[in-house]
Amino acid sequence: MSADPALAQPASPGAPGPETEALRQIVDAAAGLILRLDGEGRVTFASAGGLSILGTAAAALLGQPLRDALHPEDAGVLADAAGAGRSDTTVVRMRGGEAGWVATVLVVRAISGTTDRVVTIRAASEPEQTYANLRTSRDHYRALVDTLPQLVWMERADTGETIYVNQAFEAYCGPIPTTRAARTDRFHPDDADRIAGAYAKARVQGRSSEIQGRVADRAGRFRWHQFVVRPLHMGSDLIGWLGSALDIDEIVNAREALVEKGELLRLAQEAAGAGLFDLDLASRDLILSPESARRLGFSGDRPAVVNVAEWMRRVVPADRAATLRAVRTAEAERRTFDVAFRVPDAGGGCRWIQAIGRPQRDRDGVAVRIVGLTLDITARKDGERALIEAKAAAEAARAEAERADAAKTEFLSAMSHEIRTPLNAVIGFAGLLAESGRLDGDLRRYAELAATAGANLRTVVDDILDFSSVEAGAINLDPEPVALRPLVDACLGIVEAPARAKGLDLVAQIDAAVPDRVVCDAGRLRQILLNLLNNAVKFTPQGRVTVDLCLDQAGPRGDTIRFSVTDTGIGIAPERQERLFRRFSQADSSIRREYGGTGLGLAISRRLVELMGGAMGLVSAAGRGSTFWFALTLPRAPAAAAAVRYAAQPGLRGPGTVGRRRDLRRPPRPRP
Repeated sequence: MSADPALAQPASPGAPGPETEALRQIVDAAAGLILRLDGEGRVTFASAGGLSILGTAAAALLGQPLRDALHPEDAGVLADAAGAGRSDTTVVRMRGGEAGWVATVLVVRAISGTTDRVVTIRAASEPEQTYANLRTSRDHYRALVDTLPQLVWMERADTGETIYVNQAFEAYCGPIPTTRAARTDRFHPDDADRIAGAYAKARVQGRSSEIQGRVADRAGRFRWHQFVVRPLHMGSDLIGWLGSALDIDEIVNAREALVEKGELLRLAQEAAGAGLFDLDLASRDLILSPESARRLGFSGDRPAVVNVAEWMRRVVPADRAATLRAVRTAEAERRTFDVAFRVPDAGGGCRWIQAIGRPQRDRDGVAVRIVGLTLDITARKDGERALIEAKAAAEAARAEAERADAAKTEFLSAMSHEIRTPLNAVIGFAGLLAESGRLDGDLRRYAELAATAGANLRTVVDDILDFSSVEAGAINLDPEPVALRPLVDACLGIVEAPARAKGLDLVAQIDAAVPDRVVCDAGRLRQILLNLLNNAVKFTPQGRVTVDLCLDQAGPRGDTIRFSVTDTGIGIAPERQERLFRRFSQADSSIRREYGGTGLGLAISRRLVELMGGAMGLVSAAGRGSTFWFALTLPRAPAAAAAVRYAAQPGLRGPGTVGRRRDLRRPPRPRP
């Protein structure tokens, strides 16, 4: 056919010769359809045989690419056709006019020396059409399997060699050898024997098998899959196995999580001693778990089914209405109910039961059942009752203690007043006797000792009276303009005599930034400073006692002034310091024996400082002296105040004397 001049060369523009025309008639008379394609696949010649095959004149193909006349799935055969010197034969589908697609046998042969090809087309025989249909079905099924998310593979029955894998398999596993061992090596070590055993059993029995296991992906990560393997038969012969693996990792993990939660719920239920119930609202039947049944007085060895009426007869009559009301409210308002009720026990008493439930509704939103749990809360109720009783007893005891404390305070106050009057007389008469000049040396000494003892006793009485007044809330502050420096000087003057007797040096240091006049209760401020100074002098064998005033900060409510009394005395260990501010308490019993005192001075001072809106503290160490401080926020007194307590007095004595030193004015400290 390649020697045909009509096909080997393009027709000349002139009229064809007799020989060429004869050859054309021969080609047109040949069975089938003969086409010539150029290098780009366009039809440049078509014989007249197309009408019998395609149902239309083949001239319509001229100038068109032949692939446009082929079924889209078959168009690639032209691109894959053999080169020069060879021919390819294949079954394709071509457009057949109204008949649709026509099965044809297409033979492609290259023309030597050119890029053109000759294509011979004839109608396919029945066996050829069957083959084409089988091939099409195979391609369709292959395309379908490639779209599946499962891993799919086929293996030979005799060797187990993989002969097909779908795209999902390739994407998940990556490139692996085709042997059965290469596939089984991907199984999780804990699952490999189990899966291999299931496969072996299926091969022996020649039937399908299903099993779950983990298989590694191309990155080595294991995921759970559902494996299914089925035999492939051709007639009665087993030719292979079809396997598939569906990823169920999320399902398995969710199932394991659900099992774990169920186990935790069961453990929690057992730990809490909870029982279950299920109320059918249509039948009014109540299903009770063994635990719930036992709590209501039924046999606890198995679940019980009772009617609601029977259940209510087990509840103490006083609790029935509230229990039913809680259930009905939950049913109507679609919410969880929580109710506690009592049931009689075998011992003649009652046990408290807590029921917690929630309505379950159908698709129409109608409540059909109530499910929940029961708890025995008898111990909790007993504890609540005991707590209430204990609280009532504690309140009664507290009230009684307050009454006793008030009576004690009132008694101490009254007795202090009763004692003070005769005591003042004793002190006065003892002083008169000592100063009368009518007593000899021993008697005068006895009178002086009596006056000193009386003065000490009056100090104790004054402390008791002051503390009683503070605790009773009977202290009223009387703010007034006060000159601070004269007040400090007056306090030092009071303790000067005992300080001189011990050879102590008294020093006052006041920052220049401290205002001269402030508004406060002068008497209470003097009392606090004297308490601290008296203690400092009492517990300082040698050295000095210093009063220090400095300005901490200035604010809208006034100036915060820090008052400090520092001594070089015996000091106090840190673990004993807090005891000093308790009433009738000192650092230890040896101090009381050696130095005396009631232990009320510091307690009174702290209460007074707190009453004035301040704070008091202590810095000390055993054998290294102590610093007692308190801070008060005091408004400045107006410059033209009508009266100022502790008005300016002559300056303090100079530093050459034993006793007080002059006021040392230091530069003001930086304000924070």
